Amino acid sequence: MSNSTMATTLAKRLQSSQPYWQTEAGRSLWETQRACLGPVVESRVWAATAWK
Repeated sequence: MSNSTMATTLAKRLQSSQPYWQTEAGRSLWETQRACLGPVVESRVWAATAWK
């Protein structure tokens, strides 16, 4: 079984982006996005699990 071209491309992009997220700029961006989107995502996860 082989990976699709898209899956391979995405895997390479993920691997090449890892050094950025280790920088101060990357960590700052992650924290900012998490502060803004975290409550929204967590509320949706909670709502989805509440129906089970």
